[in-house]
Amino acid sequence: PDSDRFSTRQRPGTPCIDAPVTVNGRAGWFLQHLGDQFKGIYFAAGNEQVKVAEQLPTTPIPISLAVVRPSGNSTGTGDVVDVHGLLATHYDATPGTFYLIRPDQHVAARWRSFDAAKVKAALARCLGN
Repeated sequence: PDSDRFSTRQRPGTPCIDAPVTVNGRAGWFLQHLGDQFKGIYFAAGNEQVKVAEQLPTTPIPISLAVVRPSGNSTGTGDVVDVHGLLATHYDATPGTFYLIRPDQHVAARWRSFDAAKVKAALARCLGN
């Protein structure tokens, strides 16, 4: 269950909603970038230096990271640029919001700020531990 206030649209257990994005200047769709593994989605503020990848918990099942930035604010290779702001709207995301996505592209958990211990606990719940 959620521990932070969010809209009910992308609550844990729901399938991820798609939206147009660009990655490395190439147009595409958000769900194409989730893949079939556990994925952390971090909504960054503008040109924020993101340190989340360094803090992701070390677990037997790895969690890869996607950094979502507002249009016009890509700072690195692989940033997911929210072209029309639809991802932020669909996911009720503000800067710092973090989602854990399951390999079947459903929301596992979400928080208003990244907390490695909470992510590790949510992953353990997903894995039945």
